[in-house]
Amino acid sequence: PEPFLTVADPEVLRDVFVNHGDDYAKSTDSEKMPIRPLLAQGILMSEGRLWKQQRAAVAPAFHYRSLNM
Repeated sequence: PEPFLTVADPEVLRDVFVNHGDDYAKSTDSEKMPIRPLLAQGILMSEGRLWKQQRAAVAPAFHYRSLNM
């Protein structure tokens, strides 16, 4: 019942997620997810300041030097 849009263009995705990320909220449907209690306020479910703190904490693990490729 809610409209949605799928975007695949990398430049548009960057604009949405990097330049305008604060303009978009995570789906309210996530509140109804059965797994929600397990994820609590983890990086997948959190938003705003809490999400930014969590993302900064895990970012070094995803740096190309940290990935064993």
